[in-house]
Amino acid sequence: MKAEIARARLAEVPRETRDRLMQHRAKLPAGALAVVARFFEAMEVRGEHVSAPSRESFLMACGSESTLGLLLRVLDLHTPSVCLAEGRALRRAYYRERSRHAAAPGRSPRGQGASATEARNWPPHWQALLPGLQAAPIRESSKNFRNLVRNPDGEACLAAGI
Repeated sequence: MKAEIARARLAEVPRETRDRLMQHRAKLPAGALAVVARFFEAMEVRGEHVSAPSRESFLMACGSESTLGLLLRVLDLHTPSVCLAEGRALRRAYYRERSRHAAAPGRSPRGQGASATEARNWPPHWQALLPGLQAAPIRESSKNFRNLVRNPDGEACLAAGI
């Protein structure tokens, strides 16, 4: 990202933090500057100090769990003055919700998909390619082989030499 664009995005970010981020911007993951800018804007709108941002500020800045993770990593590395307690608590809540959803009744347990030697839900012309895939120099016990068989998205055709 060009320096002038990055600086404009970080206009509402405290100078010390902005300078640190600008210094390391080439190494920052995609979206890092934008989420940090949204976070500081949310804190300003809510009238919060960097030493005590609320859960709502983290929610306002982050639309997803992965964005929250990115924000927490960037803030942890580049802004030691920002308290991350509420953000980390929100991240734990995301984990709990995901774990609760994964264990919901009626949901099939992991590992009950196609077996390593069976191709379910494949079109007939792909099923005809399974012997070629099984004959390929890939051990049937390998993760790659199991993924090729379970994932009918064309990779099987590539592996079978088609």
